Amino acid sequence: MVLLGTTGVALFAWLNQSLDTSGRLQQRLEEARLLQMSQALIANINPASEAEGELQQFGVRQRWSAELIMPLETVQTFGAGGIGGGWRVGLYRVRVQVDFLQSGRRLSYELLRVGKRQA
Repeated sequence: MVLLGTTGVALFAWLNQSLDTSGRLQQRLEEARLLQMSQALIANINPASEAEGELQQFGVRQRWSAELIMPLETVQTFGAGGIGGGWRVGLYRVRVQVDFLQSGRRLSYELLRVGKRQA
């Protein structure tokens, strides 16, 4: 009887641990989905022309601020007709804060983004 009881306790402990692990995994998957959604919404932001701002769509409010971390350099572009216009490009660190209005969740992250403006 003691052996059966000990086995039962061990089985319940294992099930509880599996449920905890499953819950953490589901939370991480949800965070990854929210991060991917956030990055898709701000994909077209040019930090050279919009160093900070706010965007709200699809129940998501995002605030960002960009900091130039590599100096702007002038580069030439080449098109079908030869040399095109010049651009000033630089590398920016963009800090993003995301509020998911429906769920009340908040997410913050940083990314590196190239910014450009016409020379």
